[in-house]
Amino acid sequence: MNQPSPPRWVTPLYIAALAAALAVLGTILFMGISHNPWPLDGDIADVTINLGGTPVREHCTSCHPEGSTATGSPHPDIAPHETAELGCTGCHLGEGMALDLVVSHGLPGNGARAILKKKDIQASCYRCHPLQPLAGAEKAWNGYRLYLQKGCDSCHPLAGLQQSGRYAPDLTAVGDHLGIDQLVTAIRDPDREPVNSTMPRYPLSKRQARNIALFLKSRTARPLFQTPMAQLQKKSLLQPDDLFPGSEQLSPGQALLQRKRCIACHRYNRDDGRIGPDLSYSGLLRTDKYLADFPGDPTALIGGTRMPAIRLTATEQRLLVKELRQNADRLQQTRLAKAAEGRDLYMLLCQRCHAADGNGLGPIAANLAQMPRAFANNRNFFADKSDKELQQSLAQGIPGTSMPGFARLLSPERREMLLNLLFKAFIGGDRYAKRRLPELPPKPEFALTAAAGQQLFQQYCIRCHGRSGTGRGPDAARLRLQPSPRNLTNTGYLVSRSDNQLLRAITYGVPGTAMPSWLGELNEQQIWALLREVRRLSMGEQP
Repeated sequence: MNQPSPPRWVTPLYIAALAAALAVLGTILFMGISHNPWPLDGDIADVTINLGGTPVREHCTSCHPEGSTATGSPHPDIAPHETAELGCTGCHLGEGMALDLVVSHGLPGNGARAILKKKDIQASCYRCHPLQPLAGAEKAWNGYRLYLQKGCDSCHPLAGLQQSGRYAPDLTAVGDHLGIDQLVTAIRDPDREPVNSTMPRYPLSKRQARNIALFLKSRTARPLFQTPMAQLQKKSLLQPDDLFPGSEQLSPGQALLQRKRCIACHRYNRDDGRIGPDLSYSGLLRTDKYLADFPGDPTALIGGTRMPAIRLTATEQRLLVKELRQNADRLQQTRLAKAAEGRDLYMLLCQRCHAADGNGLGPIAANLAQMPRAFANNRNFFADKSDKELQQSLAQGIPGTSMPGFARLLSPERREMLLNLLFKAFIGGDRYAKRRLPELPPKPEFALTAAAGQQLFQQYCIRCHGRSGTGRGPDAARLRLQPSPRNLTNTGYLVSRSDNQLLRAITYGVPGTAMPSWLGELNEQQIWALLREVRRLSMGEQP
């Protein structure tokens, strides 16, 4: 039986496929040759140097004889160092054993081994030298001081420092993983990677961020100057007086605020870290117990706060409370006494969070656990709140949030002045004209199970509030309306809310926010089941 002949188009297809494969191979060879112009005639210099007892091989002098530059110029004088002793990769990094021009300069990846040039070379100085002032490494040394002054060590662990936080990634070997440009980006734009990073955006200049990056680039898992025992000692080379010149002239309480890096983030009188709330008036905005307890366990009082825990002894707690109280008393009798109008009070006490134009986007708003309420263009939200509720929020604050109570700082007349200013300048309309609130769904005779409530939450709520209810759902960062989705694990806040308040938010939404109305989408049983799920997430009891 004769075999059927193949279709006539098969042979041309084979020929076309073979031609395409040859074309791809030729392109690869051409690109490889053009991007890897090895300039030598087959001679490769194989040099081994000794760096801190570690033999390091490199081929760098094949292209850079005696350390010459890419243009053939001789290597600058680096006395008392010698290129013959240090080699090239000890200071410049790069991949010394690579036979590819691109790879040997360490360009792929996160720039961890990218060649360091010119003033960036000082990033390598503290890989070999202990941290102390060093000629030629002034920028990296300044970066080290800034790292401590800005309180980075309050959150990040970093071997070798006396103080080391435990709330952020370990930076002990960050120089092995990231290049200088990548470090600068991480410092200046912390939300880029990862999204929803809790690291605040520090008000650092480009120069300051690069100096810190130069210091961090020197942090390596195997520093050539330091023994493992020295690392365990965690002895800081900078004392507080070195970090903060003039601190000896401060009162004990002020020195404590400086030594604990409080001013690295907060404002206190004329000093301003531009990250956290103003502490100048806090002695009359918070109770003594709150002030004493908050530094040691901030998340217990403000759920989701970015502030790390700061350890204080009992003596330091008393000193802190005394300092804050005395300072607030002084300001109440001086600066606040001169504030004649509501706008003066607003600019002193409110604009840092709520913004000078009342849009809720004040200078530190993005760093707070919950974005502040917008006053401007938010008439409907305030039309749903009774005047008594507004007075109470201003006098007593809102539990579990950064909103403090002003009852001790401002007289009733001054609080009225401030409320009138909010409506006149931002909210608009009649302060006492309120909307008639619709009826709430009655409690159903037969409740859904807890499992059904959890399923409803997963179906309707997690896009904004997150699977665990922290307010960090996948859509949270994209929402333009403020404040951002509520952190439903914030026990302090949820305990202060009644069932009716939560039912109203679920049923009719919250004006001025991204919280929608679920009326018509969910029935009474489902709305009440969601209420119970919110209570479970917050572990809060109904007031």
